Parts: sequence; C-alpha cells; structure tokens
Amino acid sequence: AERTHVTATVRANQARVANTLTSVDDDTGEVEERPRESFRYRSLNPALGVAQGLGEGLTLFANIARNTRAPTVIELGCADANEPCRLPAGLQADPYLKQVRSVSLEAGLRFGSQSGGNGGSVALFRNDNRDDILFRSTSVVGQLGYFQDFERTRHQGLDAEWHSRVG
Repeated sequence: AERTHVTATVRANQARVANTLTSVDDDTGEVEERPRESFRYRSLNPALGVAQGLGEGLTLFANIARNTRAPTVIELGCADANEPCRLPAGLQADPYLKQVRSVSLEAGLRFGSQSGGNGGSVALFRNDNRDDILFRSTSVVGQLGYFQDFERTRHQGLDAEWHSRVG
C-alpha cells in the first residue's frame, strides 16, 4: 500500500578472536606463558520492520531483530572462575564464552513533521539477551573476578523523543 513500508534484512556475522597471553604470578613474580587460544563465532541475524502512515503526520511502526556480539578479548581473557583476574589487567588463557544473542522488539508512533518542524516519537522496546556476559566478583574487598555467560537478561522500557526547529 502507498503508506506502508516493509524492510527486511539478513546479516551474516563471522568473527574470530585469538589471544596469546602471558601473566605474572603475584607470589613469585615469574612470567607465566599461556597457550594460544582462538575462538570462532558465526551467526545469521534477520530483521523485519514495518511502518504504516496514518495521515496527519502520524506513523505507526514496529521492528523485530536478532543480533549477536562476540565476546571481547578482555572477556575471553578473564573467564576462569578458578583463576580470577584483576581488571583491567591480569588476563590469562580461559574457557570459551558463548556469543551474546539478543532479540529486540520495538513498537511505537511517530508524529509531527519529521523534516524539521515540531514532532517526536514514543516507542516501547524490549531486548532479551541469551548468554549475556557479566562480570562476577570473587571477593568483597578485592578487585578480582571473572566474566561468565549469564543465561538471560532483559532490558525494556519506553523511549520518548521530541524535536523542534527554532529560527
């Protein structure tokens, strides 16, 4: 239809993270060589968006998308609960962490002039993450801890935006 817009995409992600790390033993001061580690992450990430013009400067919209994020070098280098590290340094060869997978859903309404006059939008959103990566502290007073996959996290809320041109 003339006032309906549909957008669909598929993005292929491939990431390889490789580390060769060394660390210094806190007790002896000796440099400890760690084995080289290499991790590969692959994902297909689809997205779908729909916008429906309602007239009088109103547009109803909705989007759903799947996204992924490979763990960073610091997350992979500090992921062993048996050998916590002091951040931001003290990395060592550690276990594999899964890539973070998220599904985002957004729906809302845009109103007013989008090309420079007064207008805005209101949108509800929800982002569900699987295998999110969180830092777990191993001591109350120290700075030791490690990164770990966390089964599920959720971020949700309301976004409101207003714009106006003056002069």
